[in-house]
Amino acid sequence: VLLAGAGLMLKSMSRVLEVPSGMSPENVLTMRLSLFGPEFGGPDGNARVLAAFQQMTERLASLPGVKAVGSVSQLPLSGDFDMYGVRIKDKPIANPADAPSAFRYGVTPGYIEAMGIPLRRGRSITAEDHANAPPVILINELFATRIWPGEDPTGKFIQVGGPESPWRMVVGVVGNVRHEGLDEPEKMQFY
Repeated sequence: VLLAGAGLMLKSMSRVLEVPSGMSPENVLTMRLSLFGPEFGGPDGNARVLAAFQQMTERLASLPGVKAVGSVSQLPLSGDFDMYGVRIKDKPIANPADAPSAFRYGVTPGYIEAMGIPLRRGRSITAEDHANAPPVILINELFATRIWPGEDPTGKFIQVGGPESPWRMVVGVVGNVRHEGLDEPEKMQFY
């Protein structure tokens, strides 16, 4: 019984490992960082956190053999707790409760490339997409096909969160990434 159970477990694990994750984890190093303390507090604390991450990114990118460096709010396969309602500018709905929702991932330039997430259409997030530039967004393929079936979503506008949020232009479509687990279905996502 023990051998049969072990065999079934190995076969199940083999099947799960064959499920495409949506990224290419080969030769990728990830780490979790949290910056806190008095030097990152106060009214200009966010600016100091951003500066620290920018400095780390530049240092990592300068290392020999490094092809891409980026940051994300939640690493893939580490859970998924950040879902937002979205409004679509060219598809208004009468009841806000019927608005679609998707998982949100805050990313820096280079993240999509570092994780090997395929860019299907348009462009990725770049250094020109900073806080003072017009807001942009990437969506995954599932988001694109559910909201704009048979259409090119690049150049369309999405509002994330409440009505005071800015409208963000879709600049690219990326592949679906399984963030919750390899045994979970693909979900609508935006970056």
